[in-house]
Amino acid sequence: MCNLPERASDAALNPDLRPLTHGTPVWQSGEASAIGWEPDAVVEAEVRTTEAQSLVEHLGVERDEANDRRASVEADLEVARAESASLERQLADLHERLGNSEGQLRGARAQVRQMETELLDLA
Repeated sequence: MCNLPERASDAALNPDLRPLTHGTPVWQSGEASAIGWEPDAVVEAEVRTTEAQSLVEHLGVERDEANDRRASVEADLEVARAESASLERQLADLHERLGNSEGQLRGARAQVRQMETELLDLA
C-alpha cells in the first residue's frame, strides 16, 4: 500500500508524491512547483476556496437554524405528549364512570320492574 521503505518511527518522512499528482503542479515546502506554475491557477484556487468557505458558513447557519427548529418541535412534542397522557387518563376515568353509571341504571331498572311486579300483585 505504501512505496516507502521501513524506517525508524522518528525518521523524517519524505514521500515521493509525483505519482499522485499526475503531472499537475503542486505546492511543496511553501514554494510553487517548478513544473508550469501559473498565477491564474492560484487565483482561481483562492476564489474557489473563498466560495467554499462562504458555502460552509451558509450551511452552518442553516444547520443552526434547523437545530433551533428541531429543538422547538421537540419541546412542542413533549407538551403534546403530556397533554395526550392527561387526556388518556381523563378518558379512562370517564370510561370507569360510564361503567358505574350503566351499572346503576341496570340496578334502577331492576328495581322498577320489581316494584311494578309488586304493584300488580297488590292489585
